[in-house]
Amino acid sequence: MQSVSRLLLENLYTLEGLNIITSTFINGSCAAAPIHDSKGELRGVLTLSGHYSLKHTHTLGMVVSLAKVIEKELLFNEKNLEKEKKNKLSQKIYFTFEDIIGSGEGIQSAINLARVVSKKSTRILVEGESGTGKELFVQAIHHASERSEYPFVAVNCGAIPAQLIESELFGYHDGAFTGAKKGGMPGKFELANNGTLFLDEINSMPEDMQVKLLRVLQENEVTRVGGTTPIPINVRVIGASNESLEKLVDKKDFRRDLYYRLGIIVLQIPPLRERTEDIPELFIYLLNKICKRLNEKCPEFDRDILEYLKSFHWPGNIRELENYIERAVVLSQGEKLTLEYFPYKVIEHVFMPKKIELTSLENMEKQFIQKALDVFDGNMSKTSQLLGITRKTLYNKMKTFNLQKNSRERIL
Repeated sequence: MQSVSRLLLENLYTLEGLNIITSTFINGSCAAAPIHDSKGELRGVLTLSGHYSLKHTHTLGMVVSLAKVIEKELLFNEKNLEKEKKNKLSQKIYFTFEDIIGSGEGIQSAINLARVVSKKSTRILVEGESGTGKELFVQAIHHASERSEYPFVAVNCGAIPAQLIESELFGYHDGAFTGAKKGGMPGKFELANNGTLFLDEINSMPEDMQVKLLRVLQENEVTRVGGTTPIPINVRVIGASNESLEKLVDKKDFRRDLYYRLGIIVLQIPPLRERTEDIPELFIYLLNKICKRLNEKCPEFDRDILEYLKSFHWPGNIRELENYIERAVVLSQGEKLTLEYFPYKVIEHVFMPKKIELTSLENMEKQFIQKALDVFDGNMSKTSQLLGITRKTLYNKMKTFNLQKNSRERIL
């Protein structure tokens, strides 16, 4: 009976309105039973028709029973479909506070504050440069909160066209605009109900939307585009910005009243250049993570790399560090990682003196060559390649300046 009900249910999905499966018989008999969905609306009618001589006292009971089985299948499919929609629109939480790497004072201060505010439903504003791990903090806050069993929905405000952001956040009714889906669509606020809505790059939100968002935060209800009935919501809103919103407020590029509604707690994520003490720990963590993802054995690495990387300014922060480590792993082809496998701008920065002082060209050349020899552990081929001179010229200059090469590595 289950297989029959599935077949009939599949046929029902292809029909609209009242679905009647009938056959016309002379001297016929018919038993019928309605089929309803979870809302009690009529989806179809199941009939069994035939010659009256074939009629059985249990025919009607069998049809009614089969209709009930179909209704159960229909309810099961509706629940699965609803669950699938929620899974697609609600992001999986991958990060907790234990995933935030760093033992320095700056990052630990941010973690401690985030742990405290995660216990309440207070609105939070997370500020930090691109690549510092703002979403990692937001996911960790949601995971540690009392809303962790409810949806976490993330929206990149900077990636949605201005004309669509209202319908994305608040939803829309059937026929609200050209191209609107039949039956309408819930917005991200509704989908995040009882959970957390993460508004990333909120600093790029258009001013007219800032006004509408402010009203939602004040009233705790949304009205879909094309609708008139407010929908109550219970959502924790966390915003993130790669610029200081307070400075944008001063420049009149962001609404002051919205800033105060969002920024009850402002969590500052320090850039990597301000937490260089965490680079060794981050390097090892990211190296293992990358090698596991690439299915590669973790290579050995020159420990001096860690000191060299600490001197770089990292405009792309942790995301940039991760990209450069992956680049080095791929280019090294299983060999020991050295500075040569990192982009030239990193190597160049290592050689640039932090404080430029007036000195002779001869002295600068001497310092530069010695630094290159130290970086490449006395490897003459790599040093000459970096300096753009032949090995013979390099040997001559070392003799002239009385320079020593580092002999820890084999000279090629």
